[in-house]
Amino acid sequence: MAGRTGATGGLALRWALWRAGRGPVPALARMPEPREIGSAARGDALLSGSFWLGGRKVKLSQGQTLWDATSGPAAQDFGWMDDLAARPDAAARALARAWTLAWLDGQSRSPAAWDAATAARRMQAMVHHLALLTGDPPDPLPEARLLAAIARHARFLLPRLPRLRTPRDRLTVAAALVGAATAMAGQGAMAATAAGAVAGTADALVLKDGTTPSRSPEALLDITAALLATEQALTDAGLTVPGPIPAAIARAAPVLRALRHADGGLARFHGGGRGRPGRLDRVLAAASGRLIPPDRPVMGFVRLSAGRTTVIADNAAPPGGDDAATAHAGTLGFELTSGRRPVVISCGPGGGFGEDWAQAGRATPSHSVLSVEGTSSSRLGTGPEAPVMTTRARVPAAHQMSEEGDHGAHAVLDGWSATHGLLYARTLILSADGRALYGEERLYAGSPDRRRRLADLQAAPGGVTFALRFHLHPDATPSPDGRSVTLKSGEVWEFRHQGPAMNLTVEPSVMLDPALPQPLPTRVITLTARLTEGEARIGWTFAKAEDTPAAIRDLEP
Repeated sequence: MAGRTGATGGLALRWALWRAGRGPVPALARMPEPREIGSAARGDALLSGSFWLGGRKVKLSQGQTLWDATSGPAAQDFGWMDDLAARPDAAARALARAWTLAWLDGQSRSPAAWDAATAARRMQAMVHHLALLTGDPPDPLPEARLLAAIARHARFLLPRLPRLRTPRDRLTVAAALVGAATAMAGQGAMAATAAGAVAGTADALVLKDGTTPSRSPEALLDITAALLATEQALTDAGLTVPGPIPAAIARAAPVLRALRHADGGLARFHGGGRGRPGRLDRVLAAASGRLIPPDRPVMGFVRLSAGRTTVIADNAAPPGGDDAATAHAGTLGFELTSGRRPVVISCGPGGGFGEDWAQAGRATPSHSVLSVEGTSSSRLGTGPEAPVMTTRARVPAAHQMSEEGDHGAHAVLDGWSATHGLLYARTLILSADGRALYGEERLYAGSPDRRRRLADLQAAPGGVTFALRFHLHPDATPSPDGRSVTLKSGEVWEFRHQGPAMNLTVEPSVMLDPALPQPLPTRVITLTARLTEGEARIGWTFAKAEDTPAAIRDLEP
């Protein structure tokens, strides 16, 4: 029965692709401009023939195309074209054209290429980079052939749009359809249908307070960028923009601004990176007039800002539902940025480098926060359930405070209550001038039942240990003893701590980000200790060295 079902599905797909390819080829109404430019560093890696794609390392021999090595979704969605477009030279153009031509000649018949979201992203890449593919030598592709491929994609995707399960998939497909339809002549009806579908996703993906259910800052950026691209494409084509689209942009823009560090990058939580360089700036500029920052925690994050310093902390429970598959167990973790230089970070999302990196990046020890015995505060599944967060920690108390210009936040986490009888509280206070961040960590068993559970574990061999980690950005260099951190600007941050007998070490760590060509090595300052009482308090400080000027000259060489 399974074989017959699979055969039927294959026949249905082939029939749908045949029908989609039978329609006329519309003329080009206007040459689209690229909405996205990727990473030049990833473009360099693609040109070298050795790069990460879809969680695996790809190495191409001389004369091989991408399709000789892989045909997975990460290749089929043409995301690599954004990275090649970031390299404005003949070699990058030639490679983009060669891989696209090879896809048209062979891969276009592969069933793996026609998942709706994958096909939509590929169509969008062809539309946005039509000028790159058909323009200057060497070896431009025929415009008519590319328009035929785009039209085939659009006719294939349009009837599938109502059947897509998740709002994110519907937005991905519908926004791509709007871009394609407005670039081709005579496709106003298709553009209007797709625009209505984009509008239908807006309230589900951008909630009334401007947040998104996944609690991923970069996911909110992706959603807002798609809404803005739809609005711009419809406006350029002289078509009506449905009201929910600009309304959702207006709600999301101030939240994005509140989740932005001093260096212009987003906070790196729940599967999101800092965002492609310049992308957040472009989105916020396009959303001009909608940038009033909220005076409250947004999307469960607290932002403390003073002087040239920003601190963003995750003070809410991880997301549930479908989003639990990408949620991170980094509750109460924080990031610290000074001017243009990130100092303390979380490791970030590792999905682009394989499942092992993805799972490691989601664990509590990969965030700048305390962990008990290496156990995550929210538990991830193993084996077939690996992507699922099976137990989500709660935050029973959280509040912000301000006194004499200092700004602070306090939260309590119950992630180790069931396993160890422990509650964890963290307080962060940023000084009024932004030159010092004070932290207090408290582990405690608050009830008789919890104290008994903790005492039993403390009496067992090995007792109960905990670790407090501060992951550093690769451009932040710690001293060998971990007592100071020097930034590329020359700024020095001194680190001090007090509390129970703790061992301070500087250990290897890694920074993960979808925009990186590979994981970047970095360092982590780690404090470890054994919990011998029913409670432990640790105080610590990151403070600029006294001789650091208030305004430091910080220019790229």
